[in-house]
Amino acid sequence: MKHKEEKGLGLNVKLSGISTIFIILAIAVFLFNGVRAIRTSSLEATTIMGNEKLNSDIIHFENEITREFGHLRLLGNDLIDVNGVSIRSRYELVDTLSSELGIVATIFVREGDDYRRINTSIIDANGSRAVDTFLGTGSAAYPNMNAGEEYSGIAIILGHEYLTKYRPIFAENSRNVIGIMFIGKEITSIEMIIAQNVQDQIILMSIIAGVILFLFIIINILSLSIILIKPIRSATNMLREISEGEGDLTRQLTIASKDEIGILARYFNNTFGNIKDLVGIIKYKVNALTNTSFELSINMEKTSEAIDQITYNMESMKDLVDQQEHKAVEADKAVESIKGSIDNLNRLIADQSESVETSSSAIEEMTANIHSVTQTLITNNKNVDALMEASENGKSGLLAVADKIQEIAKSSEGLLQINAVMESIASQTNLLSMNAAIEAAHAGESGRGFAVVAAEIRKLAESSEKQSKTTADMLKKIKTLIDSITKSSDDVLSRFEAIDTGVKTVSQHEHNIRNAMEEQEVGGKQILESIGRLKEITESVKNGSNDMAESGNNLIEQTHEFIKISDQVLESMNEVVNGAMVEIKTAIHHVDEMSAENNKNFSELKNETEKFKVTTGSEKKKVLVVDDDNTHLTATKGMLEGEYEVITSKSGHDALMLFFQGLTPDFILLDLIMPNMDGWDTYGRIKALSDLHTVPVAFFTSSDDPKDLARAQQMGAVDFINKPTKKSELIERIKKHIKEQ
Repeated sequence: MKHKEEKGLGLNVKLSGISTIFIILAIAVFLFNGVRAIRTSSLEATTIMGNEKLNSDIIHFENEITREFGHLRLLGNDLIDVNGVSIRSRYELVDTLSSELGIVATIFVREGDDYRRINTSIIDANGSRAVDTFLGTGSAAYPNMNAGEEYSGIAIILGHEYLTKYRPIFAENSRNVIGIMFIGKEITSIEMIIAQNVQDQIILMSIIAGVILFLFIIINILSLSIILIKPIRSATNMLREISEGEGDLTRQLTIASKDEIGILARYFNNTFGNIKDLVGIIKYKVNALTNTSFELSINMEKTSEAIDQITYNMESMKDLVDQQEHKAVEADKAVESIKGSIDNLNRLIADQSESVETSSSAIEEMTANIHSVTQTLITNNKNVDALMEASENGKSGLLAVADKIQEIAKSSEGLLQINAVMESIASQTNLLSMNAAIEAAHAGESGRGFAVVAAEIRKLAESSEKQSKTTADMLKKIKTLIDSITKSSDDVLSRFEAIDTGVKTVSQHEHNIRNAMEEQEVGGKQILESIGRLKEITESVKNGSNDMAESGNNLIEQTHEFIKISDQVLESMNEVVNGAMVEIKTAIHHVDEMSAENNKNFSELKNETEKFKVTTGSEKKKVLVVDDDNTHLTATKGMLEGEYEVITSKSGHDALMLFFQGLTPDFILLDLIMPNMDGWDTYGRIKALSDLHTVPVAFFTSSDDPKDLARAQQMGAVDFINKPTKKSELIERIKKHIKEQ
């Protein structure tokens, strides 16, 4: 997007202006210091010249005093000439000297420890001569005067600064100081001279500074334009072309010097190189993120389908568990029925036991009275009738017991069938839990919770199978006892038939009773023995019936436990279906939404990075060679690396990992026969990636099967190259396909 540039002062003008300001400031400082230096030097020079003039003037003053007054002498507090006349108030000499030499002049007389002015051309503020005033012991010239030495320097007289010269006046032929000669030049007049000189110097220096400033501005503008502005304009134009043009990050500034500008250009180029590398990495990683995002969306679709299948299987398992629970309830009812039959059997056994006891007592009585059968024949006949009736009742009861036992046997067979059904259901539940565990493993991390539930279901199924086996063993035990009871009942029935036959024989051969007493006695003993065995059998049947009742109670408890476990399994499955599965589906939905948003962001980022050019177009094209044979990879790379940038991969999986890392080659050579993931599968996975739809792929294989060639053409491969091949032919075919893109 182009931006309208706002016109303003150029950098050259700004830098020149800033430089000019600094130069002006420097010149101003130079002029200020120069003026101060000129003033100081002028003051020093004027002071020196003034001192030299004063030296000559003081000599001239001394000569004029000698000529006018002769050698002066001290008389009291006054100086007198050679004629003895006081020189006090004789101003012609000092006035003449002041007028001629442009100075002030004074003659002091020694008065005590100080010196009084007696003759001077200095006029005070009132217009009077400054006579009868003292030098003062605090004067700078005072020590020199007392020492008989001259003094030159600045002195303040009546509020005015003077450049002065003091010379002591000695007594004749002595070093005693009797007075002082003084001449001075007022500093104001000296400063006027200095100011005029400084003004002339400032004008001259200003002219020189102006010329220098003009030349500096011209040189500065030219040097800035050549040394600084030109490289900056070059960098600016380069940035403008990158910003508003095709975003070419491969351009470089020309480094024409080794100074700061050259260093700046070098770092500028380095920075653009880093930006180019960064944009290249971003492009590379955007491709990687796009490919992995696409792969993620495909895997999430598969995960969603697997979850749907697991949910369907769980619903089927719920139906089977419901059926299992219904069968368990039916089995519970059957066990309750068996328990009722066993209770009925106990009652019949009690009746049978009572009947056996009665028969035993009768036979014992018959045996006891066998010796008196003749005497008690009528009574014996009644006993025989009673015995026949009891025999018939015992036989009927035994037949009823046998029928009940047969019913119990049939019920236990039905119970065995029910238990077989329960065992089959447990086996199916175990199989379903294994399938669920497999599906959970396929689902990966998102199916971990379901895998735990599947393991619990499997444990419950194994527990159910174990309980079913226990129940089967108990039922088999019951059936064995019932078979034993049936066999015993048959024996008892045969005994009853023998008793019945004996009683009939007794009835028919009653007239032979006496002759058969011994045989009857033996028969009675045999009957007693049989009755004893019958009592034992009856007791055994009773014990077996009690065992069956106890087993029935245990079976009822196990059935109730099985129903409880089935309810827990059903509840757990409901929690899985209504809880974990819903959460997994919700998570998958959220992942799909985030994946769609990521794809949108990746697309926008890719569009932004495509605005920058990070290659010059002269780089080698990238060729990816996928083959599980290292020798073939090395040979192929050796043939192609002179013309192309060759990337090798030993498997389809490794090639996909390169794509997921962001690789986008210009051409792909793909082997057909590879372990784990062959060329066909690898081709499909590569073409499924959104960034690789237009990348030409050629199969490079040793297969010469026409079916493979036809399949490759049908799948959209650009070429089917047989191994081995010549280097020139391989390069030519690759070049042809790359140009066609």
